[in-house]
Amino acid sequence: MLLVSGGWGGEQFQASTEVMAHPDGSWREAGPLPSVRYGAVGASLAGVFHISGGWYLEHYLYEILAWDPVSETWSLAGHLTTARRYHGATEVALDNMA
Repeated sequence: MLLVSGGWGGEQFQASTEVMAHPDGSWREAGPLPSVRYGAVGASLAGVFHISGGWYLEHYLYEILAWDPVSETWSLAGHLTTARRYHGATEVALDNMA
């Protein structure tokens, strides 16, 4: 599944979420973000897709949101200690660290 959510749509900020599920490659709208944002970053953690941070109306955002692929909705999963946008995120397997 490929998921695209939030961002800048050329004339306005977006709260929409669109998903593409294989094999046919078609896009469809799903549950929107709880608020518009751009500059948020996404990563999967233990099989759950999350987005964090972002920017809207001159405010950095603290929220970490989790995507439920069954209900196709977002829920609050936590908060960053420092609000930010355009940051990096990835899952790191801690059991493989030396």
